[in-house]
Amino acid sequence: MLGEFAANTTYKDIPEEVLDRVKTDALDGVSVGIFGSTLPWVRLAVDYWEELGGAPQARLWGRRSKLPVPKAVLSNCHGMNSFEYDDTYVWSGLGTHQGNNVVPAAVATAELVGGVSGKDFVAALAVAHEVGVRVIKGFAVKRAGYNHTAISSTFCAAVAAGRLLGLDGEAMTWALGSAGSYVGGLLTIPPSSMVKRMVNGRAAEGGVIGALLAKRGFTGIENLFEAERGGYYGGYAVTPDFDVVVGDLKRKWYCVNIHTKRFPMCTSIHAPLEAACEIVRKEKFSVNDISEIVVRTTTGAQGNTVGFFPDTISSAQLSLAFGVATAILTGNVRPANVTMEALKDPKIVRLMNLIKPYKDPELDAIWSGIGGPARVEVHLRGGKVLTSSQVPEATRMTNAEIEDKARDAAGPVVGKEQMEKIIEFFRKVEKLDTVDSLFPLLQPDS
Repeated sequence: MLGEFAANTTYKDIPEEVLDRVKTDALDGVSVGIFGSTLPWVRLAVDYWEELGGAPQARLWGRRSKLPVPKAVLSNCHGMNSFEYDDTYVWSGLGTHQGNNVVPAAVATAELVGGVSGKDFVAALAVAHEVGVRVIKGFAVKRAGYNHTAISSTFCAAVAAGRLLGLDGEAMTWALGSAGSYVGGLLTIPPSSMVKRMVNGRAAEGGVIGALLAKRGFTGIENLFEAERGGYYGGYAVTPDFDVVVGDLKRKWYCVNIHTKRFPMCTSIHAPLEAACEIVRKEKFSVNDISEIVVRTTTGAQGNTVGFFPDTISSAQLSLAFGVATAILTGNVRPANVTMEALKDPKIVRLMNLIKPYKDPELDAIWSGIGGPARVEVHLRGGKVLTSSQVPEATRMTNAEIEDKARDAAGPVVGKEQMEKIIEFFRKVEKLDTVDSLFPLLQPDS
């Protein structure tokens, strides 16, 4: 049933709100991926894949080369997932960053095929996202220890590629069955490890390979999801919920709630960061006068964000203390604020030591799972307390804010003029006869 939905849903079946959401999400995705291409842990891996070479089928974002589609998808997903800045979908304790599979797979496959219309491209994005969200929501009770982006988003890549390759329902089911049969990803994240940034790329590569092989008639596991012995949910879930996976297809679109990140930080602490930024905007005070910073969150928001002092960029991006300290000092948290130098900044270190995280029972009463509402209180010497409003959850960015984020992230790599062309492309993509004009824009102007 999921394969039939993935193959046969048309552009007209998709609500306008969903179409708009996936367009801006794709702009965000390519921009974050272009930014990520400049980072050392991305360059290290992509340099090696370039050395291996192969058929020049699809461009590498932020670079001047091409690789076979699976390796281009792996490379571009690696860049997109490289700095905690790509999109997310959070539901009942399961977070996933599926856009880093959807967007690279759709872009690379569209380049391979050539002549893909704007409507077909956007429809592929929407349907791929929806399949991914439904798969992650199928975990009524998850089995601990897995990276749920990796084990669920591979199906997004298979669907995005499969639609643009023209797979029918049967072949799409084969693509899903192949992708799911060799996906993997562990949750353990040592702060010094680079592989956390790459594991989703391997999932995307596998999904695309599943679609490319299905196009050639290569059969996959047709009952992958429901098989009790050795099936997908049989292996990864304690309790699955098949009703949510296939219920109300074409009538209910969960992917409309894809979340574009304001900050290059773990989603669990975005509400506290917004609360801290609000205080800086509205109040006049000196950071030298701060005596204590109380951060009230849900219990779930502190699961992996407190109890350690960050000493790497990766650990800083998970740190409630570092994020709030940076927001209080600078009024924002941007990629330029998340550096090894910032971790050693005496002002940041002092503020981190003043932060007191508090698991607030009142917030727990209105929210379950990771993330959720937050309040921040800045205590000043002399007794004055500056209090934020209660941020109910990380707020949705407007289209204009997403475009500004894209300019900030990718503009320095591709140039200001080229960046504006990328933004304009996504504004009108559904009206284009072909999306071929996008591909050269994703590389630096030579």
